[in-house]
Amino acid sequence: MRMALVSAGEPPLITLGEFEDMAKRCNVKTPDDRRSCMDRLTDMGELRHFGEVPGLESAVVIDPKWLADLMARIVTSDAGRMAELGMENGWTSMEALEKVVQSVCPASSSGSSSSSWVDGLVRLMQHCGLVYAAANEMAVIPPMLPDRMTQSLQSHRAALVKQPGSQSGHLPAGPRRWWSAQYKYGRLLDHRLSRLLCRLLLLLPDVEVLDVWRFGARLRRPQGDVLAMTCTRRLDKDYTIHVAVCAQVPELLGARVSALLGEELSDVELKDIQYECAACFEMEPTEDAQQHGMYSANVLRKMAGRE
Repeated sequence: MRMALVSAGEPPLITLGEFEDMAKRCNVKTPDDRRSCMDRLTDMGELRHFGEVPGLESAVVIDPKWLADLMARIVTSDAGRMAELGMENGWTSMEALEKVVQSVCPASSSGSSSSSWVDGLVRLMQHCGLVYAAANEMAVIPPMLPDRMTQSLQSHRAALVKQPGSQSGHLPAGPRRWWSAQYKYGRLLDHRLSRLLCRLLLLLPDVEVLDVWRFGARLRRPQGDVLAMTCTRRLDKDYTIHVAVCAQVPELLGARVSALLGEELSDVELKDIQYECAACFEMEPTEDAQQHGMYSANVLRKMAGRE
């Protein structure tokens, strides 16, 4: 069937019902057997079914390479493809993105399902962390954003400290405090960081994206809360995710980000967490971390264990 679709100029997408019919013809009759068959073919790289992605619940991709090629048309440094998307510094429009998907999944290919499948393929890229739907029908492609992996949160410190106001420019009511932490990991792959960035951008309602880069963002809420996250990589290949929050009770928002890291990176070695005192965060950065009141969670645990 894959070759027949390719020969007809159709995308390698079939409905779940068509897959089940083929399985029945091959004497795979029970639902459990068909599920096992699909799992085995998935493990072999022959097909993919994304039942958890809205719009693709009934679609089966019978050529995963085609799907990878589609994603490569979005995450690309090719000048022609970037022009097709109208991409600039990792930003494009949802309309341009959908047109690219429609070019490989035309309306004739799946009849009434085509629109749903196009929407589903776009949602799949969002699910994978390759696309974030921003305001004003714009889209962010995290892997294509300006790379600031060599910059730490220290380099954003001045900009952060100058962000106490709300979107209207008025100072928020009540005192604000800073909370800052650094999470030190082993190797983090780009696709994990892309998905983490998209999850961060979706974490808060009514958020204003002040800046976004590869891989990090500076966000502000209408009431004046500020949140920043960025990831840096050292020469020894350790990765550090820096998080800073300014709010009336910054620990609450910090805990939400910490929980998000736990969800997305639960299988990655977390080597240490370091916390910075609130008063020190607004000081001019120095080379000596101790002068900035950095406290290692590992050291604090050891000290607590001796008491």
